[in-house]
Amino acid sequence: MKKVLAIQLRSGPNILNTNIKNAISTYGSSGLGVFNTGIAQYLIREYCIGNEVLDPCAGWGNRLSATVSLGKNYQGIEPSTKTYIALMAMKKWFEEHNEKSTITILKGVAENSEYYKDSFFD
Repeated sequence: MKKVLAIQLRSGPNILNTNIKNAISTYGSSGLGVFNTGIAQYLIREYCIGNEVLDPCAGWGNRLSATVSLGKNYQGIEPSTKTYIALMAMKKWFEEHNEKSTITILKGVAENSEYYKDSFFD
């Protein structure tokens, strides 16, 4: 991940999902997963009302990257401890390099979370 972030920094101050995905592929990972970041950006632009994005399955960070690249606030929930730790590292990096978005990542199962109910549903 450090190599990936170093490549992103050399590419300029703007966070570009393409650079992050290319760097991850270069360093031997199978990629960011099935949920394409470009598709996430499209869905967020088209269907997100307001500035908040809820991701009940935070996963590898595709939707986190898409949300931050659009300047919106991200709230993700992740049950896997290893993935949660990696997401927290991504959160730290994004917060150091992006002043537009706030990022909240919870460790847990979305179905059991009371956190988002007041924020996203009536």
